[in-house]
Amino acid sequence: MWETILTSIILSAATAILGGILKGVQAWVAIEKQKAELQADTQAKVDAYQALEVGVAETQKEFVELAKKVAEDGKLTKDEIKQAQQLAKQKALQVATGPAVSILLGMASEMVFGLIDVIVGKNKVAKMFFGE
Repeated sequence: MWETILTSIILSAATAILGGILKGVQAWVAIEKQKAELQADTQAKVDAYQALEVGVAETQKEFVELAKKVAEDGKLTKDEIKQAQQLAKQKALQVATGPAVSILLGMASEMVFGLIDVIVGKNKVAKMFFGE
């Protein structure tokens, strides 16, 4: 009789303990999955930004430098700036791969052009600091 009660108590305790362990493992797996997804999303955003940097650099060489040489004041017009932004975005999409493409395509144009402006500004500061 006591053996049956004791066995029942032990089985109940073991079931509760194993259930708790299982819930803990499930929670850990869910957290690790979220971390992996966050890391993948972060890497895709880094890749998208790097593609924009390449797009800006190529546009600078192929369009901006020539347009500035042709301009009387050596500056781009507002239309040329818009054209350069569009070209930089197109070039970024050409070099971007995987999820970075989706990120660039999913962003509002104003946001992409804002990032391009940040990259251009960063490049200007680097040029002033380090020279040509």
